[in-house]
Amino acid sequence: AKYPTPVASWDSPESAKTMDILKEAISGGRSLRASYNVGNHVKTKFYYRTHDATLASQLAKQASDFCTLAKAEFFVAEPTSGAPKGSCVKVINDQLSVLMDLTGAIDLDKEIERLTKDLARLQPALETLQRKMDDPAYATKVPPAVQEANAHKLQATKDEIVSVEQAIGEFQNMKQ
Repeated sequence: AKYPTPVASWDSPESAKTMDILKEAISGGRSLRASYNVGNHVKTKFYYRTHDATLASQLAKQASDFCTLAKAEFFVAEPTSGAPKGSCVKVINDQLSVLMDLTGAIDLDKEIERLTKDLARLQPALETLQRKMDDPAYATKVPPAVQEANAHKLQATKDEIVSVEQAIGEFQNMKQ
């Protein structure tokens, strides 16, 4: 058979743009699930926040695709009263944010306990690395490439600690 050739009348830049936005929203929803350790077997409620009526209409038409690929119970516009307490947000771009309702999706006490253990693991690693880097001989004995790698590792560990502490705070606020 002859190799297929493109048909100009089938080209739809608007449809391609809509699918790109939908793919970003799905990726954001899946990212939220992973960030909060929500298993794929748990159907969660998702909302979207946008002030663009055209975008809202496009997302509403593609909601079932989002639900299938992001393992969602539903995907609707955020209520005018705001997302339910216990929702987390992923900003997709300047026009779109995806919100996931964590109510009932996770055990808050277990998540706080897990994150506290992560914090207990990260803190000594940070202190050890900081102690090494504070040694007066560090600058002269350690190769520059290793110093640079350690600086990146130190910053990454600090960033991870901040993220874990924020997540613990968010979960504690949800319990109230």
